[in-house]
Amino acid sequence: MVGGPDGGPEEHHMIELRGVSKVYPGGVTALDGVDLTIDRGEIHGIVGRSGAGKSTLIRCLTGLDPATSGKITIDGTDLSSARGAALRKARRKIGMVFQHVNLLDSRTAEQNIAHPLEVAGVTGAERRRRVAELLDLVGLTERRGSYPSQLSGGQKQRVGIARALAAEPAVLLCDEPTSALDAATTRQILSLIRSLRDRLGITVVIITHEMSVVREVCDSVSLLADGRIARSGPLLEVIGDTASPLSKELIPLPPVHLGEDGAIIEALLATEGGPDLAGLFRILGEAGATAEITAGTVETIHGRQVGRIHFAPSSPQEAERMLAALRSAGVHAELTSAQARGEGDEQ
Repeated sequence: MVGGPDGGPEEHHMIELRGVSKVYPGGVTALDGVDLTIDRGEIHGIVGRSGAGKSTLIRCLTGLDPATSGKITIDGTDLSSARGAALRKARRKIGMVFQHVNLLDSRTAEQNIAHPLEVAGVTGAERRRRVAELLDLVGLTERRGSYPSQLSGGQKQRVGIARALAAEPAVLLCDEPTSALDAATTRQILSLIRSLRDRLGITVVIITHEMSVVREVCDSVSLLADGRIARSGPLLEVIGDTASPLSKELIPLPPVHLGEDGAIIEALLATEGGPDLAGLFRILGEAGATAEITAGTVETIHGRQVGRIHFAPSSPQEAERMLAALRSAGVHAELTSAQARGEGDEQ
């Protein structure tokens, strides 16, 4: 991730971690030399299994739990060395959105959004102006007087997002923001997050285990594994990196079971400048190749068709013809036998 032409790369970095480690008493290492750069205005997803270090990373990013070593810079401020008033000021640059919104039940939506402004000492008139602006931003002006018990899950999350934006942070840090929501509401919340990024120019970090969230809204993604960044980069670049297990997790396919002598060709649509789905079929047709499609996933991400398709060639000769045609067109294609995948005994 690099800066644009109007300045050096450092000017475009909103978040930068260099050699960040966190070791707890007893020698438990939660983060182990994490290097990560997130550019201004970017929506960055951080994924990883339970125990990968995601919760510790959040606490270090917000300054709630200081790193054992390394440097964390947020919008030009070094959290590693900030103390007292300087640290509190740096923390105000980060708005937090949680899976469970934890609204104050005795306060209306309007009053919940106003709460952090009250704590910050914002005056009444300015506070009312800011709350009205935030309610409009998240589409809840008509529900301003509703209590949490009167709001749906998606509406509560909108209140939580507005509350996180109250202090006009530079970074919106979202911890599993859609895990408790249904699919339709999840899409609405992700669309809201994207529109807020576009309107406000904020940088968004989404901690999630849901690959669908990353595909839907993120510009870039990092895989955290065993306290380290195992892979990081622009979303389409990571999907196209066939050597990374994250690529197949981002574009998954259902398992395909073939006979003992069966084989599949897996074709990946992700290469910049490569063919789309229609182009893929045209390439195969021009080569005179025919094969059954056994599984496929195709989505449009950042305006480009990306996907993974499994073909079952009718013969070894047909497989070779298909592989040659696909590879000559710049498509990543692999031939895998059922025996190599350990599936022959399942039939």
